[in-house]
Amino acid sequence: MAVSAMVSSLVLISTVLCVGKVYTASVDSCPMYGCRPSGTFSYTLEMTSNVGMAWPRSFIQGPLTNSLGCAANNVNIVCQAKGLQHLGYTTLNPDTGMACWYGDVLKKPTLPLMDISGDVIGTDGHNLVMFEPDGKIVKPQINLQDKLYPTYSLTLSEETGIIAIVSRQGLLVTYESNGVPHAAIQFRAEEQRSNGTFLPVAPPVVSGHRIYILTEFRPDYDTQEPNILGMQRLFAIDMKNALDGRLEIAWVYNFENLDPVLPLVGENHQEKRGTPEETRVDSTYGPAPQIMVNGNTNMVYVNLPPPEGATNAPHLLWGFKDEVNGTSPNLIFKIPQSLSNFAMFESNSGDIGADKLKRKDNSLKLSKNAGEASIWGVSINKKQILKLSPEDGTVVEQINLDSVLNMTSSTVTSKLIVARSSESSPDILIFGVQASSANTDDSKNSTNNNSKMATTQNYVVSLIEKTVNWVIKTPNNREVKGQIAGIRRSAVNEADMLVVYTSDSEESEIFGITSY
Repeated sequence: MAVSAMVSSLVLISTVLCVGKVYTASVDSCPMYGCRPSGTFSYTLEMTSNVGMAWPRSFIQGPLTNSLGCAANNVNIVCQAKGLQHLGYTTLNPDTGMACWYGDVLKKPTLPLMDISGDVIGTDGHNLVMFEPDGKIVKPQINLQDKLYPTYSLTLSEETGIIAIVSRQGLLVTYESNGVPHAAIQFRAEEQRSNGTFLPVAPPVVSGHRIYILTEFRPDYDTQEPNILGMQRLFAIDMKNALDGRLEIAWVYNFENLDPVLPLVGENHQEKRGTPEETRVDSTYGPAPQIMVNGNTNMVYVNLPPPEGATNAPHLLWGFKDEVNGTSPNLIFKIPQSLSNFAMFESNSGDIGADKLKRKDNSLKLSKNAGEASIWGVSINKKQILKLSPEDGTVVEQINLDSVLNMTSSTVTSKLIVARSSESSPDILIFGVQASSANTDDSKNSTNNNSKMATTQNYVVSLIEKTVNWVIKTPNNREVKGQIAGIRRSAVNEADMLVVYTSDSEESEIFGITSY
């Protein structure tokens, strides 16, 4: 496959060019970080209450405690590799769970983009590489000349096919669907008489041709006034297929300058570099910022903890209304709400059963007429799941995990996933849990063959709203990490699947869960 095909069949959207028109298919499975460009951590999936292991044995590799989880579709499962010989991607066969190939040309990459044919596009901030379904590299390999490392996971515009690379160094670099450089923009600024850069602090999200990037101001190393680090800014940037104005800042929103702020630049003017949200450990760095956009309602949600160094500042949940091609956001709500992470269901079109019959139809478009979806959040102590109103951010329902799961000291360890079997069905919540003890009767779903006494037990949990759907122990009692990818199988008689990444200090383990 030529590089010119890089996005013509890219990710989730299977773009088909025909007589100048672009048709986009439904988002399938979880082919990227956040499962969708909108960062909603959601997918359409059918899974009964009777589940078990999908493969005869799990895939085991070296420990990767800050794993992002895996990206997956019906062709391939791609996870970050960790081993003596492999530091790129580990790609597994969804049918068997066995390794197919390793993407070792990339070193410590973020999660890739995947298309429905099995092609994979990934980056480590130094190179941009496309792999064919069998792991063969599509030439040429693109060297990223700019100093982009570290970056967030790749995202793209479903509308234009433009790939976006957001660097923690304060750069947005985009590529066209033929792999040719599209445009770049640097977030340089002068604030309060100090030069510096607005550095991205959360994975970007995309709706239509607009990308949203949350940033925080960092003065240059030689600044004499470091006490301005409380400034946070949300950028809305249009990515266009045009001769001029390919990247246009539609609007910016400045959050409050939260004082007092402790200096993060020492006397030697060496910057303290933060950890990207994708790999950030809450217990070490505090809760991480997050953005999410609902393309059905044009609502942009920002989970915004205080900036680094801020003291006595509130953790806020913001909701903005942004019209298509709007030039300023409408602030709908701002409410004190401390969340570890959040998710919400984003619609495809049609019922899952019908969609399996139509999955080869590339003219199938994303629906923008879904019912109102609730925001689901994990509390800051990770012991509760909160159902929030998408209109004002208030708590509609509070789910205490110990009570619902009949466990003790249960905490969420993974990203929260929201799934549905169809647009009209209730929300299915999927996440990892660690508890000190459990009385839940899950013996029929137990797969833990470790006979050693453990002070904690790890599970994968599924709730339908606040009702337990199923609970299953993780093999070898390893903690669930990152996102739990969902795979919608192409055949009507094939059961859909979840792909779970677990890890401890000794090894990482990847396994699949499916319905019986």
